[in-house]
Amino acid sequence: MSITENLLSNLPGRPVPVRDVRIGPFWTLVWTAAGAGLASTMREQHALHGEPVISGAGDLLTHSAQELAQLLRSNSVMERALGMAAVNALLSIDEGRLNEMPPRRSASGASTSASWWWATSPFCPM
Repeated sequence: MSITENLLSNLPGRPVPVRDVRIGPFWTLVWTAAGAGLASTMREQHALHGEPVISGAGDLLTHSAQELAQLLRSNSVMERALGMAAVNALLSIDEGRLNEMPPRRSASGASTSASWWWATSPFCPM
């Protein structure tokens, strides 16, 4: 089974309403009743003038998050980014599997960031 099929097969069965979709130059956001998901905005190399980059762009809020997640199978990289953001909005996080990392230090010893968190999952084992 591919990673895409594994992700899609583990989404909730009950349709989750989409509240908003935002596609910016760097990030794509899908906000649902279950949470929000981000994905890196990918742009087409050779988009044709007058052709819609995302099919049904004006009707995205009428679809469930699971329907938008199916865009992971699209040939369009913009649609795949939208599908990945929908998947990220639907994936649940087991907070018991979160681990705190200490702040990173630069070569000079200065702290470069606050502590950060990561989660292990069946999709990204650590």
